[in-house]
Amino acid sequence: MDWELWRTDGTAPGTALVKDIRPGVSGSYPRYLTDVNGTLFFVADDGVHGAALWKSSGTSESTVMVKAVSPAGNFKRAYCALGNLLLFVASDGINGFELWRSDGTETGTALVRDIRAGSQSSDPQYLTSANGVLFFLARDDATGRELWTSDGTPEGTNRVTELWPGPGDLAAGGMVAGGSRVFFTLNVPGLDWELYVSDGTPSGTHIVLDLNPNDNPGVSGYDSGVAGGDFVYLGSELIFPGNSDTLGIELFRTDGTAPGTHLIMDIDQTTPGSNPQHMVSTSDFLFLAATSSASGTRLWKSDGTSNGTNSVQVPDAVPLATFPTYLAVIGDTVVFAAKTTEAGDELWRSDGTSGGTVLIKDIRPGSAASSPRYFTPVNGGFVFAANDGVHGTELWKSDGTTEGTHLLADLRPGASPSNPARFVTLNGRTYFTAIATATTSRLYSTDGQSVGLVLELPSGMIGAAQDYLEVAGDWLYFSANDGIHGFEPWVSDGTAAGTHMIVDLNEGPGSSYSAQFTAFQDYVYFRAARPDVGSELFRTEAPFLSVSLVKDINPFGDGTPNQLSVFNNKLYFAATDSQHGTELWMSDGTELGTIMVADLNPIGDADPAQLEEFSCNLYFRADNGVSGVELYRLGAAPLSIQLVADLNPMGGSNPDQLTVLEDRLFFIADDGIHGNELFVIVASPDGDMNLDMMGDGRDIAILTDAILASSEAPIHLCHGDFSGNQIMDAVDVPGFVTTLVGP
Repeated sequence: MDWELWRTDGTAPGTALVKDIRPGVSGSYPRYLTDVNGTLFFVADDGVHGAALWKSSGTSESTVMVKAVSPAGNFKRAYCALGNLLLFVASDGINGFELWRSDGTETGTALVRDIRAGSQSSDPQYLTSANGVLFFLARDDATGRELWTSDGTPEGTNRVTELWPGPGDLAAGGMVAGGSRVFFTLNVPGLDWELYVSDGTPSGTHIVLDLNPNDNPGVSGYDSGVAGGDFVYLGSELIFPGNSDTLGIELFRTDGTAPGTHLIMDIDQTTPGSNPQHMVSTSDFLFLAATSSASGTRLWKSDGTSNGTNSVQVPDAVPLATFPTYLAVIGDTVVFAAKTTEAGDELWRSDGTSGGTVLIKDIRPGSAASSPRYFTPVNGGFVFAANDGVHGTELWKSDGTTEGTHLLADLRPGASPSNPARFVTLNGRTYFTAIATATTSRLYSTDGQSVGLVLELPSGMIGAAQDYLEVAGDWLYFSANDGIHGFEPWVSDGTAAGTHMIVDLNEGPGSSYSAQFTAFQDYVYFRAARPDVGSELFRTEAPFLSVSLVKDINPFGDGTPNQLSVFNNKLYFAATDSQHGTELWMSDGTELGTIMVADLNPIGDADPAQLEEFSCNLYFRADNGVSGVELYRLGAAPLSIQLVADLNPMGGSNPDQLTVLEDRLFFIADDGIHGNELFVIVASPDGDMNLDMMGDGRDIAILTDAILASSEAPIHLCHGDFSGNQIMDAVDVPGFVTTLVGP
């Protein structure tokens, strides 16, 4: 028996198989589990009908197939309960991906409305229920992607309004329900990213407040809603970091109206603001990290009012020297990592009061840092990686007390570190990778009490430096070599029995060298080499019985997609075709929608690399054939590529190590005069970018390490020939608008 539907009440006697839907060894792979008033809907494959909609009340008798929507089993990962109905997205093979409904019967399971007529898809996204109304974004041919609502009937499914006139697609950044309304972020031309609200009517759908006029972003853009942790509810109001043109990024609250949108507190009365982040809420309070020029970086607590927003003082100690990071709520307290000048980076907790803000444990006593990180809640506590100076970096457990903080497992006995990393949570357990011995790599899981082995392979046989462990839905993805099939794509449900190779793309001992697993929409995309097409872009989805080629980008060789990065609801990457060389590409997941963005270098390879999202743009290094390797950025609306600056007119500055830290993008470049130095791009409140070279006499590698490790690094010091008050030369990119990013 493979994957089937089980139930549990938390005890061993109360844990049992619900039904063996697909008898034998294959398994039905139940997925997309959604509760609708006590009835569990899910998708499963019984081996006869393909992937179909099922339902269950928790017994074998009540577990039945509702309907096989299509022989191909085309379901999207988009499900939402609406009263007694299940609303979901599927394709019946005749219509594209559209909105469907089910009342749990075969006759009551049907297409709600073919929003985009024919085989094309309206592709409903962000299904969110608010007060009996389903809100979602969908595309039709007349208006492009806009906001829609549905009550589950054809006549009750309508576009709310046209926020962006014309057939263009709105770029959205998540949606969250609040009472009878939804809040969401949109990038509308002329406004940039701002916060919107809708009650389902045209008059009740509008921008909350243009916090930052003149086409500058007032909120964080991409996926800045629930998924990004930038929105939290406190009582009946939405709390969010807003970007004001006069205050910088500060903490705001809103009731959904412009008059009801207020600054909670101007924590840092200088620009670019306090940059609130790592927000978590308890029942009555909000905890966050923020900085001010007066007091530095601190933990803050807020009840949503100015008087109730205060810095949490650390008793009998100097102020925290770094941003509190890895905030995790345990009951009514918050745990985090922070550093003082007397102790290294260690483990702290706070209940929002001075007396209740304490160092949990100095794991590595003295000024040396244990560098706790990857805090992952599990069963009333949390696990993390830390270095006590004796065992190396190993797995630790804490319940928030000194006594309850201890080494959980020395996975690599002795001083050599196992370096636990890539922590992900799946069905109540935490999974991570570690180095067991000099010759063995392992995938582990833990419930906070013990550690279990999921998979063991020879050292280096799990991906490359374990960089490719990716969680998507209920699964883990990675590249592994079992010694028989070579490096191939693998998937795991967290158990040894549920960990297996997806497919042997390069049959036999040869390797497909699957890499760069990246979750995008309802699939996981990756690069792999198959003998008939070479190294190209592939994708897979549950139940992981097959892998499909997205596009043979280079029919005459290897497309070698690289640097996969999700930006503005598209997958961007570098790839090579026989006509243009290596250029920037993007994909919507279809063959027709996988296209080259631009031929930056008409005479050779642009070789775009180090794709990094920063301030609503995608930055990367490339060679346009004229300026050498320089820094570029891709804007979302309108889609355009711009040369940031020609830092070295004599042959390219070769930007390297692009690193985003708060509102700054750091990189190393050679301007042809000073050698390799550290540069920074600072996002200013007015939406412009200031480009500066940093140089205070320190070794560049040391300074770079400091930037990557701590916000203590002197990011406010800008020296040298490239100051924010100077305008630099820019070299035109053939065929594209080239704009200097500067003051």
